[in-house]
Amino acid sequence: MTAVRVGSTEDAGSAGTVGQALTGTYGQLTLNANGSYTYVANQDAADPLDVGDIAYDYFNYTVSDGTLSDTAVITICIIGINDTPTAVNDTDSVNEDERITVRGGQDDVLNDDTDTDASSSLTVTNISHTNGNSDTVSESTTFANGTTIVGTYGTLTIGADGSYTYIADQDAADSIADGSSETDVFTYTVTDENGATATATLTITVNGSDNEVVAVTDTGAVDAGSTLSVTPESAGLLSNDTDNGAAALSVGEASVTEIRTGRENRSGTDGTVGSTLVGTYGTLTLNSDGTYTYTANTDAAKAIAPADTAIDYFTYTISDGTSTDTAELRITVTGINDPPTSTAPPTIRAVENQRIRIQSKTFFDDPDPNNNTYGQLTYSVSGLPAGLSINDNGRINGRLPEGTYTFTVTATDGGNLSTSQTFTIIVGKPGDKGEPPPPPVVVKPKTLETAIAKGTVTFETPKVQNQVTDLAVRSSLASIVKEYTFNGGMKVIDVAVEDLNIDQSGRPGINENTILGFAIGDDYRLNVKQYTGTLEDGSELPNWIRVDPATGQTIVQFPENVYSVDVKVIAIDNDNTTREINVTLDKNSVSRDTALKRDLEPFIDRSAALKTEVTVDEKGQIILESNDGSRDDVLNPNDSSNDDNQIEDPNNQSNLDNAPVIPEIIEETPAQDNLALDNQNPELEEKVVKFASLQDQIDLEFDEHENYGDKILKVSG
Repeated sequence: MTAVRVGSTEDAGSAGTVGQALTGTYGQLTLNANGSYTYVANQDAADPLDVGDIAYDYFNYTVSDGTLSDTAVITICIIGINDTPTAVNDTDSVNEDERITVRGGQDDVLNDDTDTDASSSLTVTNISHTNGNSDTVSESTTFANGTTIVGTYGTLTIGADGSYTYIADQDAADSIADGSSETDVFTYTVTDENGATATATLTITVNGSDNEVVAVTDTGAVDAGSTLSVTPESAGLLSNDTDNGAAALSVGEASVTEIRTGRENRSGTDGTVGSTLVGTYGTLTLNSDGTYTYTANTDAAKAIAPADTAIDYFTYTISDGTSTDTAELRITVTGINDPPTSTAPPTIRAVENQRIRIQSKTFFDDPDPNNNTYGQLTYSVSGLPAGLSINDNGRINGRLPEGTYTFTVTATDGGNLSTSQTFTIIVGKPGDKGEPPPPPVVVKPKTLETAIAKGTVTFETPKVQNQVTDLAVRSSLASIVKEYTFNGGMKVIDVAVEDLNIDQSGRPGINENTILGFAIGDDYRLNVKQYTGTLEDGSELPNWIRVDPATGQTIVQFPENVYSVDVKVIAIDNDNTTREINVTLDKNSVSRDTALKRDLEPFIDRSAALKTEVTVDEKGQIILESNDGSRDDVLNPNDSSNDDNQIEDPNNQSNLDNAPVIPEIIEETPAQDNLALDNQNPELEEKVVKFASLQDQIDLEFDEHENYGDKILKVSG
């Protein structure tokens, strides 16, 4: 070989040198003198050839034997192949909790990726994250319907066309401090139409910002009577609270600043963080770090039926120093079976062969609601003496001979929990004085006492708070009973004399061993289930004083040399609330009352016999009008037992000034032998009403009453 040249014809192109590289159209040819050659395709010139494309590179050469020479052409055929695309890394940025969107053709991830093939097209076929998440990108998709992958700080959706959208919505994004930034790195794969691939990264910088705290409702559960303690901080109220609803609050980032009772959308009682706050079913102590202690110890918690539940609601506020939010703490309290309770019964005294009635259930109770199986008590007894029986309700009934008896009553609830009490009955003979009587008691003025739920309230100058609707006095030599109704619901029926003596002068007196009695009525449906009694100092009643446990009726048979005694009657309702009434029984006072009654009785009898009318004149005196028209003064001011200015009648300018004068507001109806108080609406301002008989025991003060009703006082002859 003596010469080489580019081209297909002689003298057509650039001449080269045998043995040295000669650049053609698509590559370089090195032709040696012995005819061997090497051709290297030029990548820059050949790369544009698509798969299957053919191009030619021509060279002509000269051969010589020293004498003769000739030329020929070397034709190199260049066949196009698929070249690998080139992918370039991409970057972007966004603020936390915000979104960025890059559409196709607007600097999407393919915008700067290339392929040397002339007619090549690229698509995104795969997306992955450094956290291991990876997925295929479907063909012909965009950011609107592309493949979604979750990164560290946000969520990326990318289409095959290279468009994408990214939102920094992950918890980690909310933890980025204001002024700081973090990166979320994704790797995508580009592929040309012939399957050649390349990879690059999409790095998104997430900028932190100041977030608002978000409080989330918390729950707890505890049995009634127990304590729930929630510690440490990682388990407290802040453990599920977040920054802007995503990132969990870190220790010290926020704290509890306020606490109150009730639902979040309602009002309640404010408390102090770190101090005890009383809720509906228990007490809560909530600390600033979110730890808390709750004890289900209120009466409402104890009243929850076993296995039933109730929720105690509290509302708390958290703050990170710049933002606040509130949420509820809901504690579910489950009722348990509380054991029944009992109180020791007093010693019961009875008379032999007289009926004994004991409501033993009065001394037992169950904290559980009685409408629940667990709150229903059943009763059993051991050692019950012959002559007595007990029913399912714990009522003991029967008669016993003289002696002392003890037996034990057991109350059992629906959960098989029980309690027991021992009862003692001392049975004596009729008239048996039993233990020595107490020393004489100093006589003191009678006071009214209203039994209310919170102990005994004594009114030295008692006032009627409600309108008196029926105040009756029934009088006879065999029975003196006065009845009053007071605000508070308890009705006192005052002293009844069962043993009077009329001396030769016609005046009644009191026998030795006089029997006096009174009763307590349940006027306002207080559901009294048991009565008992003690002396005023709380000591046990002697056997000459008996209190009926079913009715409260109290009978006192005075022994010799005893003239007065103070008795305390105790009523117990269905809620085991105790009401007490103190009553002074005085034989001498009863004697004075009967003497006053004697002054009035003849005129009442005379009126009934003559079938005449008794009226009151303008001076307030009772006038007896006979059928013949004659008039007699029935009563004259001749008794000194009444106090001055006890009643003033504005209609008649009369009073009971040291006299049993009956004012106009009282008239007699002879057919019933009654004196009745008409509804004349007298104005009695802070005055003691004390009529002409039977009033030394109980004084009644009227206070600003406008309407007394038709018959306040009735005196029956």
